[in-house]
Amino acid sequence: MSHTIVIYTDGSALSNPGPGGWGYLIWNKIENKIIEGGGYQDHATNNQMELKALLDVFKYINKLKTSGDIVIHLDSDYVRNGITTWIHNWKKNGWKTVNKKQVLNKEIWIDIDKYFEKIKEKHKIKLVRVDGHSGNAGNDIVDEIAKEYALNKKYKCFNGSKDDFEKLKGITLAK
Repeated sequence: MSHTIVIYTDGSALSNPGPGGWGYLIWNKIENKIIEGGGYQDHATNNQMELKALLDVFKYINKLKTSGDIVIHLDSDYVRNGITTWIHNWKKNGWKTVNKKQVLNKEIWIDIDKYFEKIKEKHKIKLVRVDGHSGNAGNDIVDEIAKEYALNKKYKCFNGSKDDFEKLKGITLAK
């Protein structure tokens, strides 16, 4: 399947919990454009930052005028399992786990679910689990973005052509 948009997400929390950051990279193949982004939170867990990255990209996808096939690469089993499997029972059980406890990060999950339900009406979404710190260029970049934000540094996010991005970073994103 040829994807029209390829996305990478990651989150980082120093001391877990502690200062946190998230990052994402969106490659819109139709426009041959790369968009990087992320954010900072002064006290967060790693899982919360992973979720914030996904929420940001869902907000981006929700604004797209055209439909398409989208692949999202992430290195978090928690996020992938949560959105593909666990969330269905959480919703049925009033946002409680099988052990009848409140779902952790419930507010973020509710927002993610709201956007995901809208997105699925227009787009075909594939979530792909990648190993972190394994030489995957897209994942390595979002890891760097998330860590820089967690350190509360001003990461200069890129927004421009894929060709310029690859020259600047000295990398090649997978086709």
